[in-house]
Amino acid sequence: MVEREIEITDSGIAKNFFDAKEAVFVDARARYSYDEAHILGAVSFPVNQFDELIDIFFDTHPPERFIITYCSGRECSDSHKLAQYLKDAGYETIKVYIDGMIGWEKEGFPIE
Repeated sequence: MVEREIEITDSGIAKNFFDAKEAVFVDARARYSYDEAHILGAVSFPVNQFDELIDIFFDTHPPERFIITYCSGRECSDSHKLAQYLKDAGYETIKVYIDGMIGWEKEGFPIE
């Protein structure tokens, strides 16, 4: 499993990466959840569709790209699973924003 030190446990740190445009935020939730609301500019990549979407994702976001995965919040493990799958596929710089959509919305950060 993905090491715990890759976790972003502070919403302010996640927002700093967002503001600096240093990373691609990747939503591991089901597409319908993404469609309801997601972090502004985030890419939908439902973890349960990894095999069918990885080639498209790889073409758009090369493996040297900094990736931050997220899902619903601390009770959801989809972001950790997706981070591990991406790491196995060759992505090197991956973080998991563990507060996910719940934490982001709670802080009043930009969503769409």
